[in-house]
Amino acid sequence: MAFRTNPAPYQRAKKSTLQIMLILCAALAVVWLFAIVYSFKLDGLVNKNTHYGLNSILIVLVALLTTAACDALTTIAKHKKDSKLSLGKEIIHDLIHNYSYVTAIIFALTLPVYTSYYVVIIGSIFATVVVKNFFGGFGKNIFNPAIMARIFVGLCFASQMSVPEVLKTTGAGIDGISGATLTTAFNNASSWLSTSFVGSSTLVTNSIFADYTLVDMLFGNYVGALGETFTVVIFVLGIVLSVLKVINWRTPVFYLSTVAVSAFVIALVCGFNNPFAYVLYHLSLGGLMFGAVFMLTDPVTGPTSPFGKSLVAVIAGFLTVLIRVKGGYPEGVMYSIAICNLISPAIDYLTVGKSSAHIVRKYCGIAGTFIVSVVLCSCIAFNVNGGKEVYSINGIDIAEYNYVTQTLGFNLKDKDCLSKKENGKEAYFVVDENGTKVAVVYDVKLDEKTVIVVEGYPQEFNLHAYIAISLSDDSVYEIAFVKGGSADTYKDAATSYVDENFIGLGQSAIANKEIIPNSCGATYSVTDLKKAINIAYNMFVSEYK
Repeated sequence: MAFRTNPAPYQRAKKSTLQIMLILCAALAVVWLFAIVYSFKLDGLVNKNTHYGLNSILIVLVALLTTAACDALTTIAKHKKDSKLSLGKEIIHDLIHNYSYVTAIIFALTLPVYTSYYVVIIGSIFATVVVKNFFGGFGKNIFNPAIMARIFVGLCFASQMSVPEVLKTTGAGIDGISGATLTTAFNNASSWLSTSFVGSSTLVTNSIFADYTLVDMLFGNYVGALGETFTVVIFVLGIVLSVLKVINWRTPVFYLSTVAVSAFVIALVCGFNNPFAYVLYHLSLGGLMFGAVFMLTDPVTGPTSPFGKSLVAVIAGFLTVLIRVKGGYPEGVMYSIAICNLISPAIDYLTVGKSSAHIVRKYCGIAGTFIVSVVLCSCIAFNVNGGKEVYSINGIDIAEYNYVTQTLGFNLKDKDCLSKKENGKEAYFVVDENGTKVAVVYDVKLDEKTVIVVEGYPQEFNLHAYIAISLSDDSVYEIAFVKGGSADTYKDAATSYVDENFIGLGQSAIANKEIIPNSCGATYSVTDLKKAINIAYNMFVSEYK
């Protein structure tokens, strides 16, 4: 008597695997559609013939064609002459039932819109040939192919996938100074441990976050990976897929709950202003929602039992938060899911038997793992940097402090540092190692527009700078330019020029100094810069003289 066997996943539902995969493709197509619409909108914001709208379409199509070609070539290589199916029919069968088109769409949606096509092709080949077909095809692969491909291209082509200059200088959803995505910029500023401004209309005053609210982040109104920014859309699709039983509801629910509760407890322990907003921050930034709905729920690389799906989701949530608050990477979703793929067989082995047996013991185990995960994440966050308080420096939130001193390039001399704001007229004080006030820093933004030319394109923005006045001799201590249209070019071109012509001079000396406007390499109004310095001096005189 012959027994028919098939590889995982094993379905007890009425829907066939093909039907489930087609429904999943339809959900992914919805996310893709939103990505296309936003990418065309981005073209309008940039207005430099970037063709991001077309890129958002072609990236997915290139991934689909590449994976199809890889499946076809693999089928040709393994085809046997005595096979029951002809070569043509076997190719068609494998193209349909190897489900690499699902992998292709998921992988493509994890890439930013400016990704080069050769990166898409190499990643698709790696996903289909190495991660899937080398292990025997669909149902036999250990790791999620899309995740491993994204990790692979991220490690191999990081420089090629960096934010292009055209987006750095437009303010169109990109950090206009460091050139990082919003997720990376937040991680660089505070390692996911920002204590203030979270939950307000702007998250960090005068920084890259000043242009974005939580609403923008939840609805994908910023540049990131093609399909990862539309948090609310993906959340709704997750509910629909769970109701249709295309995915198991336990996986996203336990995963998102672990991240949310961990973030909430971290916010309470660390004294954040708005814990609920901090939770939404974790849920909306990066690929968390996309990973919860479309990656962690993969039936091939995840546990098969309901208990196993719940347990692995809690572990993945713990690892995600751990990587975010302690790791060196801005995002922990991909790596946490890849690690959980590795331990899924062990979880299945430990949970063999009737799924209805020992229910109380199983869910006590899940609850225990959940509690331990939340406590560990909170303790690690609170004791980061050897137990030293790093969430604020002299009363200034660490994200804000790093933004001013590092991103803006505010040059603090020797052991000087910034101190807490006081009466609101000045932005900060500069203090020495003894706490003595050295200079007062003013936040000055002109109402009228300043024009500069970048790569032949004239661009307007409001001149905005932090201007520090020395308390010892009333001279200019330091000037740092704040983000605006074409901020990188303006800052780079003007900083050395300003150092030579303004730093160390007093108000009258600057007013009487003759300056050649174009000598700094950018077309801008020196008059406006001198006007901003004069405003700072007027505030300084009214306060201290």
